[in-house]
Amino acid sequence: MRSLVLLAAAASAAHAAPARCAKMTCTAVHGFPGRWLAIQEVDYDGRPVHVRGTGFSGKAALVDDADRELWSNEWDASTPGHQKTWTLVDLDGDGRDELLEYDDYTGHFGSGSQLLIVHQIASDQQSPTEIGRTATVEERNSCRSTWKLVGRRIELVTTHSRVAKLGSPPPSCRSEGRHVLAWSTAGWQEM
Repeated sequence: MRSLVLLAAAASAAHAAPARCAKMTCTAVHGFPGRWLAIQEVDYDGRPVHVRGTGFSGKAALVDDADRELWSNEWDASTPGHQKTWTLVDLDGDGRDELLEYDDYTGHFGSGSQLLIVHQIASDQQSPTEIGRTATVEERNSCRSTWKLVGRRIELVTTHSRVAKLGSPPPSCRSEGRHVLAWSTAGWQEM
């Protein structure tokens, strides 16, 4: 698909350093014939992508069969910066995909946060609309969570650090243990 080539060219032009590795994917959006999610990720320093502060950037775009870019979002994982992943999933069971954004923000001095954001994809040619979000981690203190998609639900596993100098978990931190979240028009509901 020509859109992937355009995404790669745009990302390469935006950075002076030559890319060591580029990963490009294109996925059909269920419930929206002729609509595609194109994702391009570029590694500029050769370090693993999961290492914070790497030379890693990317772009996600919704494109149509005519290769028109309907919406896009770019990120850079430098510090401070964002590392994002995008997943198409029918969270509410209506036969149409929602766009799930995982935003891992890294700030200075160990600060950061992680968010799961749900975007509703419009049937017309408009940009996706954010319709809900939940914090998965408040890394500034002693709260950490991991997440995975299980069917149409999100599973979070939260732990609290026992290191006294990190302080108490912030009020926004979920209790320790496994949490299963389902999406509905009312937002995230814990099961």
